[in-house]
Amino acid sequence: MFDIGFSELVVIGLVALIVLGPKRLPEVARAAGRWAARLRRFIDDTRREIDREIKDADLAALKEVHREIVETRDLLGKSASDLAPALSEPVALEPTTKASIAGSTPAPEAPIKPAKPRPSKKPGKPKKKHAPKVAPRKRHVRRKTRTG
Repeated sequence: MFDIGFSELVVIGLVALIVLGPKRLPEVARAAGRWAARLRRFIDDTRREIDREIKDADLAALKEVHREIVETRDLLGKSASDLAPALSEPVALEPTTKASIAGSTPAPEAPIKPAKPRPSKKPGKPKKKHAPKVAPRKRHVRRKTRTG
């Protein structure tokens, strides 16, 4: 977080030893440790509370979606139960409809169009497939090194 290295910590410790003296340095170090622990606990508690609130908000949104789904399901079930008796009753057909179903007047068939021939590719020499070009290998030159 602060990017403090070991050498910086040593310098801070030496300055604290010179300024506070050897008698007060352990007391101040303990107090600083307690404050750091309290700060860390406060940050962790705050983070947990924020996470809990986010989960509660997400849960509330999910509950709302679930409620809408249940309402839609109930509405569809009611509509289906209302339609079931109407679909089970026989339907009376008109006389002209009965005649067309019986086959007295067959439906006209659509004329079949002949398929169009596909245009062929241009006649000529077939193209040759070339091998992929590969870059030439580089030669490794050994250099003389100095020893000494």
